[in-house]
Amino acid sequence: MKNSAKPPSKTHSTKPSEIFKEELRKALLAPKVAPIRERYKKIAKARRKRNPALIDDYPANLE
Repeated sequence: MKNSAKPPSKTHSTKPSEIFKEELRKALLAPKVAPIRERYKKIAKARRKRNPALIDDYPANLE
């Protein structure tokens, strides 16, 4: 009766940990990445005003 509160191990063992890892990764990356990305967007926006040819300048590997 003690173990009845536990979820079945086969159906629930990987999912919560995967969700937790994803949330943890987002939480760790967000404070560092977001300001840099916003700064880059502002710089790119200012450049685009001067030179419309630089629209594809934003690096895709930053995602």
